[in-house]
Amino acid sequence: MDNKTLKGENLSDNYDEDMIDEMLDEIINKKEDDDFPESNKTDYSSEGVVTIEDDAPEISEAVYERARQRAGRIKEKQGTKPVTRRVKVKYIKPKKGNRIAFSLIFTSIIIGLSVIASISIIFLAKEFFGIDKSASSYTISIPEDADVKQVMEIITTKQEDKGREPIIRVKPLFELLVKFKERGGNTMEFVAGEHALSPNMGYTDILNELTSVDYIMRETVMITFVEGTTLDDAAKLLEEQGVCPADRFMYYFNNGLEGYDFIEDLPKSTAHSLRYHKMEGYFFPDTYEFYKAIDMENMEESDYEIIIRKIYDNFETKYNEELIARTEELGMTMDEVIIMASIIQKEAADNADMYNVSSVFHNRMERPYDFRGFESDPTSKYADWLRAKGESEDMALAYDTYKTKWYTPGAICNPGLNAIKAVLYPADTNYYFFCADTRTDEKIVYYAETDEQHDQNRILAGLA
Repeated sequence: MDNKTLKGENLSDNYDEDMIDEMLDEIINKKEDDDFPESNKTDYSSEGVVTIEDDAPEISEAVYERARQRAGRIKEKQGTKPVTRRVKVKYIKPKKGNRIAFSLIFTSIIIGLSVIASISIIFLAKEFFGIDKSASSYTISIPEDADVKQVMEIITTKQEDKGREPIIRVKPLFELLVKFKERGGNTMEFVAGEHALSPNMGYTDILNELTSVDYIMRETVMITFVEGTTLDDAAKLLEEQGVCPADRFMYYFNNGLEGYDFIEDLPKSTAHSLRYHKMEGYFFPDTYEFYKAIDMENMEESDYEIIIRKIYDNFETKYNEELIARTEELGMTMDEVIIMASIIQKEAADNADMYNVSSVFHNRMERPYDFRGFESDPTSKYADWLRAKGESEDMALAYDTYKTKWYTPGAICNPGLNAIKAVLYPADTNYYFFCADTRTDEKIVYYAETDEQHDQNRILAGLA
């Protein structure tokens, strides 16, 4: 053997006696000046003494005994002066074991890489075909001359900024699809305008929608909803303008959509709820552009979602971070602000009066034991309207602020931005009463700090 190393722990289990003898003979016959490594060595002498240095790996007792006996026989045979040799002892796993361990490690690595590759392929495939993704429909506005990077920014980052699921999640995959289409001879020009997209659409369908003029060429209609419009009136107007049926719009609008914080904060509807319309007050008065229905009787749920998201998005934009912070500062909820704003919207003659009316409501709430509530005439009229529609007497009474304390179960109309700001930033007054003279087109509002002043104002307004 050319290996002059006593190999392995428990060598007696891996080498027979002849192999050990052969190694010892080679060590004994080695010349004095042969160079041995300085580490991991053991002493061997012809006197039959084999010692192991502290820093050398330990060999088995069986091997040690075999070496000692062999050394004794060599001494008797040579009859010479003891000669000291250095024996290197090193732990080396058997070759067969090395192969098995290496094979196991290599196999584990291959399996691991295969699993990772499989998961990645499955993820990309599901992403490309829109599998297991949200079916929510979003109206995406594409500007003129937008390139692929701008479009990807709109359908990913800008979606996430609004707290929504991105339309696509793997930009390089979408960009690769665009390049593939272009190399196939197609001209990829993104059509400016509004597109209806859903995350569960496949990448090919999304690209086709963004580059198709079919949806963009649909007829649109501009509709203006004035401040103080009720949800019933808004729905009727949508139907009259050919956008969608009023009853189905009311159903979907009141059910709400995911991804809007202001909806999550609304009181949960119950079987005994006295709230007439859950979303009354959240149809922000403004001018909207809607697509006219192709077939009013066979509209898909996604068609309604596009309409409703446009309205919800507008409300979310108008009720911005500043107003949200002010709402929290006053210790109010957004729903309380909207309810009070809807009453102020119906009460005030103009924007300036809104802030004074708001001060009356806030001042009264600071003296809850001195006043029965807001005592607002428009709420009494709303209660009568509910009765005329066949709603319960309990609901009607709950909306009448002469009968109920403070807030009604829901808004009585959809207030504008000025009414909302009036709630949040009321005028600094000592008013606790107001009344309005409605005998002429120019509505005059009188304010008072005391009952006596209020009685005089009622005479002036023709109410007493």
